[in-house]
Amino acid sequence: MTAAEEDTPWLRLARISRDHEENERLWNGYQKYLLRPNKWNYRLQMENPKFADIVDLSDAEIQSIQTKIPDLPKELEWDGAIVLTEGLTEIKTPLELDWFYFAFRVVIRNTTFKRSFFLYNAQFAGDLKSIIAFLSKA
Repeated sequence: MTAAEEDTPWLRLARISRDHEENERLWNGYQKYLLRPNKWNYRLQMENPKFADIVDLSDAEIQSIQTKIPDLPKELEWDGAIVLTEGLTEIKTPLELDWFYFAFRVVIRNTTFKRSFFLYNAQFAGDLKSIIAFLSKA
């Protein structure tokens, strides 16, 4: 990950481990954690089997994530957004978000992906707003 990418809390969470399955588990569990305070929307998303199957993270795991990524939101309003590429104009390292669950609206703006960007079987409970985001061969 480039230095600029390390400054983006959501990308750091997406790549917190070298193991994709662990990244998926921690990302998805953190989505469930963030949504839990909004009881109505939490219940609504629990009707989705993919969301219902997400394993809850322990308090220690949540605290570990928040310690490693202190600027990661600890709460997010239902109308809030995951701004995946905030302040970035270029992502140089591959980004694999296969099987990730996005419980909130996602925004990707003015970003060039220089390497692969995968969203196979990713699930979006809200909108995906992509403005001038594209893949460019390096």
